Amino acid sequence: MAGRWRRPGSASAMILVFAALLLAPACRGARHLLGRGASVEISINGTSTARVGHPAANAGWTVNPFMVVGSGSGKAAFYWAPGQGALVSGIDVWAGVDGVNGIAVTFTAGKFTEGSTGLFGSKVGAHSGLVLSAGEKITEMTLWDNGLPSPRWAFGAMKIVTDAGQTFDAGVAPSHRGQAYVLDVGSGFVVGVSGHYGSSVNAFGACFLKPVISASLEVDAYPTLQDHSPAGGKAQSVLATVTYSNFGDEEQHVRMTGAPTLPAKHLWTCDASEVLGVDVPIRAGVPRVVETDGVPSNWTVTDAVDRSSDGDEEEVERVYDLPLTVGPHSSVDAKATLAEIDLDIGFTGRVGVIVDGGAKWTYRTSGRYQGLAYAFTVSLGNVTPLDGEPAFVGGSKIGGALAEEPAVKDVDSHLKGSEEMDREVWEWKGVGGFDEI
Repeated sequence: MAGRWRRPGSASAMILVFAALLLAPACRGARHLLGRGASVEISINGTSTARVGHPAANAGWTVNPFMVVGSGSGKAAFYWAPGQGALVSGIDVWAGVDGVNGIAVTFTAGKFTEGSTGLFGSKVGAHSGLVLSAGEKITEMTLWDNGLPSPRWAFGAMKIVTDAGQTFDAGVAPSHRGQAYVLDVGSGFVVGVSGHYGSSVNAFGACFLKPVISASLEVDAYPTLQDHSPAGGKAQSVLATVTYSNFGDEEQHVRMTGAPTLPAKHLWTCDASEVLGVDVPIRAGVPRVVETDGVPSNWTVTDAVDRSSDGDEEEVERVYDLPLTVGPHSSVDAKATLAEIDLDIGFTGRVGVIVDGGAKWTYRTSGRYQGLAYAFTVSLGNVTPLDGEPAFVGGSKIGGALAEEPAVKDVDSHLKGSEEMDREVWEWKGVGGFDEI
């Protein structure tokens, strides 16, 4: 009856048992990789490869799943440090007779068991190595197993070709290699390596970054900025000199103000553009001196704006507003000066890399900032006692700066006689310019 299971006859049972016996060796020879990552078998016919979706590498910006070639026996390891922008910068291979004894992979950054180097197996055997320059891309990568049957099957060899013309071929002799497996190299940058090993390398594979579409850098800190004195500087220039005269009986407070336009240059340097092979525009604020009561006292950083990766040259308006106090019946000379401060300091920031498909890889980086900052200072000269009435009241722009004119309530009545003089009447005069001192 349809849908009912029927017990197989003896002949059918013998056929099934015989088929199972025939398939058992092949199944034992399947190249199954251990670990939590989901693996998809390519074949079970004596070759030793699988595609592995490693949990740590399951990111939209990596070629995933990636191929690992070899046996899944032994200790598993996966090396990468994407948050530090780690890219593979070198590979060393120690080959034996029947396979690869050791593979050491060096990263541009990373915190692994041996610093920035991930090691599989042991450093025994015939050694060869590949060093990748900053920005050098892998254009081809092929992996082989060692071509031996179980239980001796393992990783056998690798071949790498780069866009700088390098060809690296290491492992067992070509005549002893199994099937070749060509990797999807994506952008050409390796961000992680995976494998299994004991005293030798049982399996090895590489995880590539997808093709890079664009990148940008956002500067978020200047860690050593506060170590620099805001009062330092060179090439001091006089912005304005002003004489204030107070004929009143009380202290008077005025402000010396100006808004000169000054040239500014800024340059941020890091290796992101060289490493990624694309222009990396920058978004950053710049260090600026803060004045307190006419004295440079601290540093601040302006709001971040978009900058050129080649550096910025601009004209900036720097406003100064410096308070002065003049005692009763006295005259005081005041001078506003400008000092240039050359900065060459480190910065930290975050690089955002957009890859094919729109996913974003973000990592921390550091570099150097070079720029020019300005500090304003006001200094007071001799205080001179005043007798009698003011000689004049007036003011003018001086050296691009305007010393604020004191308030005069009633000049006509004031000039008629001292008994009608307003106590807030001031006299000031000034000369100046951008003269070196």
